Amino acid sequence: MDTSTSLSTAIAAARAGKRREAHDLLRLIVKHQPSNLAAWLWLSDVAETLDEQIAALESALLIAPHNPQAMARLETLYAQQETTAKERQQELMRTAEAARRTGHTKEAQSILLRTVEEFENNQTAWLMLSETIDDPQDQVAALEHAFNLNPKNTRLKARLTLLKRFKNDWLSLGDLYRDDGQMARARDVYFTVAAHAQSELGRAEADRRIAALNRLTEIPDFKGFDPTLTWFRLSLAPIALYSLFALVFGGFDPAQIPSLLYAAGGSVVIGSVLLAGTAAPRHIVWQLIFGVVGLSVPALRRIIGLTGILLILAPYILLVNMAIARLPSYLF
Repeated sequence: MDTSTSLSTAIAAARAGKRREAHDLLRLIVKHQPSNLAAWLWLSDVAETLDEQIAALESALLIAPHNPQAMARLETLYAQQETTAKERQQELMRTAEAARRTGHTKEAQSILLRTVEEFENNQTAWLMLSETIDDPQDQVAALEHAFNLNPKNTRLKARLTLLKRFKNDWLSLGDLYRDDGQMARARDVYFTVAAHAQSELGRAEADRRIAALNRLTEIPDFKGFDPTLTWFRLSLAPIALYSLFALVFGGFDPAQIPSLLYAAGGSVVIGSVLLAGTAAPRHIVWQLIFGVVGLSVPALRRIIGLTGILLILAPYILLVNMAIARLPSYLF
């Protein structure tokens, strides 16, 4: 083919606004003559899609790596591509969230699958997808994708570890969903266990948990609780009380509080965390340490609770003794 004549015809068509004609001619030219810089540059102007424009400019830069025209235009297109991708992802995520919020789980799942297919590095989409999938193995796969994108996410790592442990313990998986406030998913898991139980005892236990879950959801304005937030709140009272007593001892001047009392405060913090943790025996932290049963074993729960009480009381006893030792200087 006469490349020079075809290129002139393509350029004339492009300048006349006949973009489709110019595009087809230029595609033919670069197919037969892939090192034609001018053809690639013109193709980037008439290409219909952003991706094709970028591809044409990248091909042009392979031929002339320092071409200022191609470099400047490519930089602009890269920025435009990034903006378009973000807008596309945001729209897909908004649509998926709206579908999930209104109970259209399958629709949300379909949208999220399309999202991760287009944008494999969207961690939020992988996480949300794991919450719309019923099969635990598929949930694990989705969470592994999310974790690979952010290996420093300790909470995600913990949840992934738990799901892997739960593959043969669906009742505990249902409990995990319940504790996370995902009541519908917890109910689905319990019903699955009840339907496929190999013994009357297993079916009865699943039915018991379904009944307990129903009682919870029948409470007016009931909302699932965050076990971590509950743990944190319960831990605050002994810490706050000790801090107040220490401030009183120091005359409300932190600089006057003995360093020993500051050090003892660490014991109060640890003890408070341990004691409050017994109120959330199936918390993810306990399950990571002790397995899926967490602190559900009564003896273990009592030992942890007693240890917490002793760690809290010791600094209080020290504070009282130091206050008593100081009394003579105020009385005489």
